[in-house]
Amino acid sequence: MKIYHTTYRKIIAVLILLSCTCQLYAQGKIYRVTAQATTGGDGSSWEKAIPLNEALSRAKATDEIWVKGYENTNVENIYIAPKEGFVLPSGVAMYGGFEGTETSRDKLSFSRHKYQMTYQTTLVGDIKVDDEANKEQIIYPDNPTRTDNSTHVLTLNIGVTDDNTNDNNTPTIVSGFQIGAGNAQGKVTDPDGRGGGIYVVNKSSRNSDSNADKRAFQITQCNIANNFAMRGGAIYVDASCTSPQSSISYCGLFNNVAGRRGASDNEGAGIWADGTVTIYNTNINNNTNGGIRLSATSKIINCSVVANTVSAVDLVNAARTSNNGGGAVYNTVLWHSTAVSKADTRPAFYNCAMTDVKVTDKTTHTDKNGNVRISNQNHSTEPAAWFAQSVVSLGYDFSFQNLTRLIYTSFAFEETSALLGKGNVDYYKTYIEDNIEKRSTDVMGKQRYESNTIDIGAYEYERLKAGRIRYVIQDGTGKGTSWADAMGDIQEAINSLADDKGTKGEVWVAKGTYVVTKLIDQSTGSPTSLLMKDGISVYGGFAVGDTTRAQRIAESVNLKPWGW
Repeated sequence: MKIYHTTYRKIIAVLILLSCTCQLYAQGKIYRVTAQATTGGDGSSWEKAIPLNEALSRAKATDEIWVKGYENTNVENIYIAPKEGFVLPSGVAMYGGFEGTETSRDKLSFSRHKYQMTYQTTLVGDIKVDDEANKEQIIYPDNPTRTDNSTHVLTLNIGVTDDNTNDNNTPTIVSGFQIGAGNAQGKVTDPDGRGGGIYVVNKSSRNSDSNADKRAFQITQCNIANNFAMRGGAIYVDASCTSPQSSISYCGLFNNVAGRRGASDNEGAGIWADGTVTIYNTNINNNTNGGIRLSATSKIINCSVVANTVSAVDLVNAARTSNNGGGAVYNTVLWHSTAVSKADTRPAFYNCAMTDVKVTDKTTHTDKNGNVRISNQNHSTEPAAWFAQSVVSLGYDFSFQNLTRLIYTSFAFEETSALLGKGNVDYYKTYIEDNIEKRSTDVMGKQRYESNTIDIGAYEYERLKAGRIRYVIQDGTGKGTSWADAMGDIQEAINSLADDKGTKGEVWVAKGTYVVTKLIDQSTGSPTSLLMKDGISVYGGFAVGDTTRAQRIAESVNLKPWGW
């Protein structure tokens, strides 16, 4: 009998364990949403899609909301927020970027950047759809086309209620959206004056709440533009949000405005974080009245902060770095802003690239914290950013004020950049991979680092694979695999690399005179010219024996840019 009792006990124990496991990994409902949906569905399929506000009112912790995106963001294909904005409940994950046929969210596609979804799901606060920026009023409150706009386009309230207790502390997630036209023009001390694009708060209506510090939020792969607030134009994180797992990643924060016209303080037009958040692999550019204001428990890692007025990054007050590495900026490029930061609210910088570094090592152009001094000019014989497509304007860029044409500027850089390999990979591993995201990429979806080398900024330079350089010298007769084996025909070098389609390649051409004699093709009227091929770049100005493109810069230090 003892054997039987033991057997029963084992069976009961297994059933209890399975029951606990099922509860731990229980998945909630999925609600599907389209811009054309009307009431009457239940969201269980794309054919039964429901409006967004209905999905938000139904969803509870562990539920997901899948929101259809569109290739054309016309009026019929956008989601217009009510005056108070959309509100995402605690523990709910809301994803955009769906074509509207998917049964899984594993393969949602993006274009150039992770925040530029192929199918754009656009949340806007422009209720009358009449917004128009102008050079006098930009998108400040006195712009008459903005008076109807939602205060916050989206609120993430990670606090709990009696009917949404979020006992397992499931993170609140928003991913894959364009978010624009918020207008938080209230008092700077009130919620109505904070977070025009996204307002994040941890406010519970439940009587007992012992898990407030364990609930986190994630804002990822979002393109946030054309929002105004007195504080935190694109995103405001309230002091009630204290989880170190909260993050903003793979986002683009562009053309947002904060504070009063002509402000001399950084009002966090990109982000104002009174609470705790880690910001990484994100572009913060062309914002008016500041890029980021950072709390002493928040940190910035591998971001590109470019062309923001007033200053790029400041602490929210004069507090110094806390013991968890907060109040600091790591592996980040800060360039072409009015200033890097104000003296009394300057955060700690580590392995960053910026213009105001006090150099202690003249050989590496770095200070004691590994920060690299770069030129104010994008291209220079001094250490410089060498962005492949650099921004021109400072502050609000009127070329991209329409949500259907949001900014596609890239801060990817050339091999000659001072950002290449100058980051500290240990910071990234410690603060990102060990704490937030084990498998990460750069902002374009490329491998974030190789071995123990990481680049500065949101972009990782795509190194060439072995054998993907062809060397050309005047009258060369080889196969182009090295300078000693150099070939003499530039077009032949291009063609030999282009045979391997989809793989990046470079042709390095030594100084000399090269006469192009071949027609592009044999058709009548075909020009005599080199024919470039997709993914293949051609560089001149080399001395035979050069091993990097950067050497061309050093060798030309006393010449004009065109005088290689």
